[in-house]
Amino acid sequence: MRWFFVLIFMLGNEFVHLHPDENLSLIQVIKKYNYPVEEHVIETADGYLLKAQRIPHGLRNSKPKEVALLAHGMGGSAENWILLGPPDSLAYLMADRGYDVWLFNSRGTLHSRKHKTLDPNRNRKQFWNFSWHEIAVYDLVDTVNYILNVTKKEALFYVGHSQGTTISFVMQSEIPEMNDKIKATALLAPSAFLQYTPSAIVTLGARLKGLGETVLPFIIQYTPSSMSTKQVWHYGQVVETGEFKKYDYGKKTNLKRYNSTKPPFYDFSKVKAPMGIFYGDSDPFATPRMAEEFVKVVPNLVLNYQVPIRGFNHLDFLLAHNIKELVYDKICELFSNYTS
Repeated sequence: MRWFFVLIFMLGNEFVHLHPDENLSLIQVIKKYNYPVEEHVIETADGYLLKAQRIPHGLRNSKPKEVALLAHGMGGSAENWILLGPPDSLAYLMADRGYDVWLFNSRGTLHSRKHKTLDPNRNRKQFWNFSWHEIAVYDLVDTVNYILNVTKKEALFYVGHSQGTTISFVMQSEIPEMNDKIKATALLAPSAFLQYTPSAIVTLGARLKGLGETVLPFIIQYTPSSMSTKQVWHYGQVVETGEFKKYDYGKKTNLKRYNSTKPPFYDFSKVKAPMGIFYGDSDPFATPRMAEEFVKVVPNLVLNYQVPIRGFNHLDFLLAHNIKELVYDKICELFSNYTS
């Protein structure tokens, strides 16, 4: 992600005005706007300690009927879902519409840099030895199960952005019984068929350049959150081979891990929870061409939605000033079809 820091350096001189929430923690920001908030620690099956923040209800309702989990993209964290502030950020919006909202934080990120026995600095090789595969089959699985245990629900709604969509695909294909624990998914900038990805650096830089100066320092405070290089390499393998499959360790190690010299594919036919995909015309990581592939392979695609505005990009799913009307209302409308 070196390119990200190059962009920040280029834009740094333009950060003149401060965002009012700059230097506040996530919990402090949510409390500032009078929303209830809790923080939970979730231990994964392989020993990582993840924090999940919960907004149990909105400002005018105290008995939510449904549970929703929001999952960030690579380099992101729970803060991604509150950047615009209330009432338009998705975490606040869904809480106000009757959802018990939980914010996911994958291993290694801002809120999830602890392990039962490993230190991220002293035991770097072991601690950071994961890609988004492990985030899916450990972090996401254990987070979903934890939330359902706490809330006494049988299933929840899921919103993922970028890598948050990737881990949804992996979880449901690798552990098919998890499909029954997901009422429906809304996948923003779904990332799997990355062989169709054009160059992203210039495009993303242009989007950052166009953001208002007051919100940028607040974004930079939390983005990018830390990640493993293996996450990036795994995506790189997908781009290079055009194949959405498990991490390629080389023939010798693959044979030991997978009983095959080549890594196995993720099976989209097992991804059966009702799914809506959302994408823009100018998103290098989730193009309309990629959306065509999802239509071919996903068995329960119930919404195929291209945002109806020219120039809509990857970051717009979190930062566009009109994102509520363009996307978030559509998410709530989709989920309403599957509420109790």
